[in-house]
Amino acid sequence: MVNKHDANRFEVYGLVSQSENKDKLKEYLKSVGSDSMRLALASPKDISSYKLSKTPLTLLVSNDGTIEKAWVGLWDDESLAEASSAFGIEFNTQPQAPETASAKTQP
Repeated sequence: MVNKHDANRFEVYGLVSQSENKDKLKEYLKSVGSDSMRLALASPKDISSYKLSKTPLTLLVSNDGTIEKAWVGLWDDESLAEASSAFGIEFNTQPQAPETASAKTQP
C-alpha cells in the first residue's frame, strides 16, 4: 500500500474484473487500509485484449498512455524496492489494523 504519494504525479486505481464480487472486494480493501482506492472495472474483452491474465499486475503508465514498467505477481523485496524507486514513493507492506470504536473515542 502507498504510505504517501503526490496526487499531482500519480493516480492509483485498482483494476478488477466486472465479474468480481464487489462486496468482498470492498471488505478486502478496507481490511488493508485502502477503502478509498478508486476502482476500474475491466470487461472480459479488455482482459483478453490487454493480456491481463496474471494478478496482481502493477503498471506504471505515463501521461500519454505508454506502459513504462510492469510488475507481474506479488511483490518481493526486490520488486518492492524497484517499484519504490520507479514511483519515487515509500510503500507500507504491513496491513493496517482496523480502528475500533473505543480507539476512535479516546483523546
